[in-house]
Amino acid sequence: MTNPYRVGSWVVGSEFYNRTDLLQDILAESTAGLWIIGNRRVGKTSLLKEAERRTAHSAAYLPLFWDMQGDTREAQLIESLLEAVEYAQAAEVDKRWGDVALPENSSSLTQLLREVAAYAQHHQCRLLLLCDEIEGLNQLGQNEPRVLAKLRRALQHNPAIRAILTSTRRLSRLYAIQQQQDTSLFLEGF
Repeated sequence: MTNPYRVGSWVVGSEFYNRTDLLQDILAESTAGLWIIGNRRVGKTSLLKEAERRTAHSAAYLPLFWDMQGDTREAQLIESLLEAVEYAQAAEVDKRWGDVALPENSSSLTQLLREVAAYAQHHQCRLLLLCDEIEGLNQLGQNEPRVLAKLRRALQHNPAIRAILTSTRRLSRLYAIQQQQDTSLFLEGF
């Protein structure tokens, strides 16, 4: 019998299987977001990419896969979010991304997120923001806590956004970082 698992790259479609309950949780409208925790190389990215594939062209969602790996500053997050939109356009994941025009010189991550969410609303659906490898938020919480607080508010309180976050357990360090600050905990509500 051949090994059905692939190591090193994400899988979708017929190669993706056995995560029905998790996919249902991702697509459910019950909460503003969801935090999926898992060890390295267990299929978190594949899960997000499959959710992106299944919701492309859906009436409920406009999916956007956002690879946040290594992003520890607001400027890096802005750049990677713009790259995510550019990739969605180029790859034609969902044709609705084809005519989006976002400012390339944005200095506010939350403003950019509002614009992306407004674009989804223009298409009468909700932005399904699939955030992968978000461990860099630990350093963002230390270096730019105000940005992290604004990001939390943008992801959890904008009804046009459903955010799905994936990370390893290392992101739980964010609790300790934020307990030293006078702010709401980022991960509460996910």
